Amino acid sequence: MDASTPQFPSDPQTQNGLVSAAAVDAVMDGLAMALARLDSASLAWQALFNIPGDPGALRAAIKVNEVGPNKPRVAIVAKVCRVLIDCGVQPENICVYAGNDALGESDPYGGVLRNTVPAGVVVGERTALLGGFVFTNIPPASKDATTVTSVRCQQAIAERQIDLLVNIAVNKGHWDEFGGCTLTMKNHFGTFDPQPYGGGSFAQTHANFDYLLAINQSEALIGGETPLQRLCIVDSIWAGREPNPGAPGDAIPSNRIVMGTFSPVVDFLTMKSIRYEIMGCPFGNLFEEGLWQLGFPQTTTAALVCIDVDADEPQKAVTSEDVTSDTSHLIHPAVSDLRVAQCHDERMVL
Repeated sequence: MDASTPQFPSDPQTQNGLVSAAAVDAVMDGLAMALARLDSASLAWQALFNIPGDPGALRAAIKVNEVGPNKPRVAIVAKVCRVLIDCGVQPENICVYAGNDALGESDPYGGVLRNTVPAGVVVGERTALLGGFVFTNIPPASKDATTVTSVRCQQAIAERQIDLLVNIAVNKGHWDEFGGCTLTMKNHFGTFDPQPYGGGSFAQTHANFDYLLAINQSEALIGGETPLQRLCIVDSIWAGREPNPGAPGDAIPSNRIVMGTFSPVVDFLTMKSIRYEIMGCPFGNLFEEGLWQLGFPQTTTAALVCIDVDADEPQKAVTSEDVTSDTSHLIHPAVSDLRVAQCHDERMVL
């Protein structure tokens, strides 16, 4: 990752044509095995999705980050669709959505997705798939003198018309007020209203990190006996340094995928283990401070590390105890595990 790195191909067809779907499949199976502590990929995916009752009736949604040219690789989205189908979910009960009603018929990235995901999976505009915005409650979020506790969220998410949600983000830079990057937590600015703070200018109404934490500990996402959001994935096959997620040509090869179940921990470890330690980006203090705000002791955040998965020998990570599973200090009891796994494999890019 240096100045000699070839320029990132912003065209979605060209970009995704450089990705090995087979290598992505193998990496994601290894990550699933590490997270579930099972040496069978199929059993690991079943454990992670934790589907109660009849899987044929289950409705699943996949949220992708569509901003800028660096979007989730379609091989990752298609892999999630296939393993959901392998677990018994019907293809027509799986939808893929993004913010701003992207992924319509004229959207180039949406077209590549439709041509790649299994037949029957629905890729389309957010409002048509999820019913548009309704109000839902969140923990208090404040900016200046304004505090909000009820904000707009997509209806099917807020009212649990969806049974299972997978969050697929991309490792990209962003403004300092969001910790310097946009990962899985901010991906839900396409699920919740990104301007919750009433009337005024864009700077006055736009969300902040406090709001980011609030929506990601909301009942809509992690409430109930089983959290709606089962899995958080960061596509870091190409990663962006600049504090502009839409910057063309900014992305550089990282050849990594990160996966976990609790979004704030996934983002903290992606920031720390990849952006800070490997890419040389500034340390995003807000991500660590956010975990403290959620009730994590400083000793716990200091000890959190990603489980490194060997793409050729993923079974080695199955018994790893690098990440604590003690969640007694968490605000919400539905969060059952803090394990986060990453895998580096240069074979993912041809």
